[in-house]
Amino acid sequence: MNVPTPISPLLDTERAATELHVSSSFLNKARLTGDGPRYVKIGRAVRYEPSEIALWLAGRRRNSTSQKVATSQK
Repeated sequence: MNVPTPISPLLDTERAATELHVSSSFLNKARLTGDGPRYVKIGRAVRYEPSEIALWLAGRRRNSTSQKVATSQK
């Protein structure tokens, strides 16, 4: 018997921004430039997977102010 795997809840832009402590405007601009977390388009709706937000955050960790940010996943 095949049991469907549970799908993690998807976050809309406002909720993702709240989780990241940034503005929705920041995420909107980051989508345009490709600098933000990966997202999913469902029709016209933009949704973020919590695991993608965590990966994006991990890629932005630094040890010093002179260290460059890792290039985004494209």
